[in-house]
Amino acid sequence: MKKYILPSVIIVVIIAVVLSILLGTPQKKNTDITISQVGDFVLYLPLYVAQDKGFFQEQGLNVTIVSSGGDDKAFASVISGQAQFAQGDPVFVAISKEKGGPGKAVGVIVNKAPFWMVSTKNITISTPKDFKGKKIVTYLAPSTAYTLTVKLGDNNGLKLGQDYNIIQSQFGSELGPLFSGEADATLTIPPTVQEAVDKGAKIVYSYPNEFGDMTVTGLTTTDEYIKNNPEVVQKVVTAYQNALNYIYANPDEATQIAINRFPNLNKVSVKDTVYLAINESVWPRRMEINHDAWDKAIQIRVSIGDIKTAPQFTDVVDNSFANNTK
Repeated sequence: MKKYILPSVIIVVIIAVVLSILLGTPQKKNTDITISQVGDFVLYLPLYVAQDKGFFQEQGLNVTIVSSGGDDKAFASVISGQAQFAQGDPVFVAISKEKGGPGKAVGVIVNKAPFWMVSTKNITISTPKDFKGKKIVTYLAPSTAYTLTVKLGDNNGLKLGQDYNIIQSQFGSELGPLFSGEADATLTIPPTVQEAVDKGAKIVYSYPNEFGDMTVTGLTTTDEYIKNNPEVVQKVVTAYQNALNYIYANPDEATQIAINRFPNLNKVSVKDTVYLAINESVWPRRMEINHDAWDKAIQIRVSIGDIKTAPQFTDVVDNSFANNTK
C-alpha cells in the first residue's frame, strides 16, 4: 500500500491553525491617553460615566484622568504634552490661538453656566445691578465663575472694587467666607449649592437662567494631535457621546455612578445635582459645539480683555468628530 505524505506547506498551515487556536488570536493593544480635568466635579459626570461604564474601553482606549487645578492649567497640560486632551473652559483655545499657539475644541460637555449664587443674609438679587454694595465669593481668576461675574457687573455699569467686591476662593473653600459673615453671597456649583442650602443658605441668583446656552466646558486638544491621531480623537469623542446618551437614558444609574465616584458627598445632594443638570440641560445631548453658544462664551472674554478679537469659529472648533457620532 502506497503511503501518502502531506506536502510541507500544508503541514505548516495546519500547525499555524492549531497554534492560533491554542494560543488565541493576539489582541490589539489599547491606546493609552491622558485627559486633564480642572478637578473632580459632579458636573463632569460624562467623563466619569465614559470611564466607569467602559465606553472608553469599548473604543480601545486606556484613559488616565488627572486633575490640574484650573481651566488654564488643564489646557496648558495639553500644550506641554503631559495630556492628550483637556476638559475645561474651551475659550483657552482661542486665547492660545491669538498668541500664535495651538488648540482646537472638539466637543462640548457642559453647555450652560452651572453656577448659582447662595446667601445666608436677607438679601435679594433680582438682577446683576443688585451686586452693588455686595461682597461676592467666586473661584479664582481666570475661572469661568469669576469672569462671568465681572461681565455681569460691567454690563450693568458696576465697577469691580468700587461698586462691589469679589473674594476669590479656591475650589472647595468658597462657603467659608459666606458662613463666617465676611461675604454677602457665594457663587458656586452643585452639589455645594445643595450643601449651602442644607446649612441654612438660600439660592438668590441663577446663572443658567441669566446666560442660557453657552459653551462652558469643552473637550480640547491640539491641531497637531488631531492631524496625527484622527482615529483616537474620534474614539474619545464617541465615548463621550455614548456617556451623554447613557446619562439621559438612565438617570438613576448615572446618579449611582456619581454617588460611587463621590462617596464623601451627601447622596441626596449628588442625586439632586444630577437631576438638576438633566432637567436644565446643563449637559448637552450632543457633543457638537453650537456656534451661538460658543460666540456667547467668546464675546464675554473679548469684553473683559482676555481676547482682543473673536477668532473664526472653524479656526478654534472642529465639529467633524462630534458630527460622526450617534
